[in-house]
Amino acid sequence: MAFIATSVVCKPCTAAPSRPALSIQPRVARSASFRARAAPTTEKSAADKSAVEKAIEAAKETCEQGNVGACAAAWDEVEELAANVSDKKLTNIAADPLEEYCGDNPDADECRIYED
Repeated sequence: MAFIATSVVCKPCTAAPSRPALSIQPRVARSASFRARAAPTTEKSAADKSAVEKAIEAAKETCEQGNVGACAAAWDEVEELAANVSDKKLTNIAADPLEEYCGDNPDADECRIYED
């Protein structure tokens, strides 16, 4: 993960009131907007979402009964279902156009790999 150092003027402090402090913030917000691509909505993803929603409702009902072990197991099941849905979305994301082009045309100038 890349970080950006930005200067922030701190409120008056005892050590150095006029000295700016550095704030380190992750660059996730900037880079994620360019990398993320929405997968087309399909009937399977809607069915998967409804399965996750049903599992959430079942987990809530299980937790209301007061059994801690069963409650934890139910939420583990919800987590696994949600992870499966997320993994399916990642596999549906289209590949990089350059990678597709290089797969079809490995001898093209754009696809050459130079080694030192």
